[in-house]
This record gives sequence, C-alpha cells and structure tokens, in this order.
Amino acid sequence: MIVLSRDSSANKNSISILINYLETDAFFFKAIGLNGVCPEWCPGVRFPNPRPYGVNQHGVTVKFTVTDIDGRKHARLGAQLWGSQDLALQTPYSLVGLGRTNNYVEEFYIGFPITGTRNVGNFPSMIPNSQLIVFPYKKENPSRWVLELLVSPSESLPWVILSVLCTMAALGVVIGFLQYKERLEDAAEKKKSEHFYAF
Repeated sequence: MIVLSRDSSANKNSISILINYLETDAFFFKAIGLNGVCPEWCPGVRFPNPRPYGVNQHGVTVKFTVTDIDGRKHARLGAQLWGSQDLALQTPYSLVGLGRTNNYVEEFYIGFPITGTRNVGNFPSMIPNSQLIVFPYKKENPSRWVLELLVSPSESLPWVILSVLCTMAALGVVIGFLQYKERLEDAAEKKKSEHFYAF
C-alpha cells in the first residue's frame, strides 16, 4: 500500500510504502450450503454441462474444529449470507480462516435453517485450503446428505511430486543394493555348503 502524506508546516510531501507479509502457512476453508434442489441430475430433465447446483441458502452456519500448532483444539465459526438488507454485497459462500494448523480439520459441522428431523450435518476429516459444497437431505431421505470436496492444487505441488519421486528412487537404489549384497552372501554360503558335503 502506498501512503501519501503532507507536512503542512514544512510544506513537504512524503511517500511511504507499507508491505503486508502474509503467512503462507495459514489455512482457510470455503463452504457453501445449497438448497438441495438438484444434488444430482434431475430425473426427466436434460441440463447442459456443467450440472446444476441449486441456490445458496440464507443463514447457513458452519463450524470447524482444528488443532493449532501448540496442540490446543479451537472452534472456528462462520455464516453464509448472514445479512441481506440494503442490498448488502456478500460472497455466496462462507470463508473461514483456520489459522496456523499442522493437521487436517477434525470435525466439520454445518447447520441449515430448515424444518425437519435433522438440520445439522457432521463430517469428519476435511482437508484445509479446499472448498466444500453441501446439499442437505431431501424430505424423502433425511439421513442422506451430499458433500463435495474441491481441492485446489498448491503452488508447491510440483516440488512435492519431485521429492516423492526422488525418495522413491533413493529407496529403490538402497533396496536393489541390499538385495544384490544378499544374493552374493547366499552364493558364498552355498559354495561353503558344497565343499562341506564333498567326499
């Protein structure tokens, strides 16, 4: 951010530059709760690709349980479309910051303002820095919730793949060397045993 300031007593202008250093190891979660009209292709209707997702619902509340890097459990809460008066501009999803964590999201709860036998869904073991799309149950099947997890690839994905391949190659070389060494030892033992039984 560039800040322009003026000192009126000295009649002097100055420019300051402020840099925001973002923690790249801080995680977030993006969740959207839909109205559940079409969690799959609707029967008898031909939709174009991509398939329909329905409409986001007002008042959906999400809760995440995470463990921070000190080993303490914390709850993170967020709401989706919590205010619609005066044409408020809001994102259609709920964006929740998880902070610095060294683990996956242990528990994910989502509550819908719907009437019925079950209006809260619970899903364990979610991946941070991803997006969740949740469809609540239909009236004919209250136990069935549909959950989609969208994971965006990280900038460090090529380095992770390269390190995994290098590790696998190094392990393969070590295993091959040890197997070759064991074959030589087996051949030497076989020669000794042949000389032992010779008359």
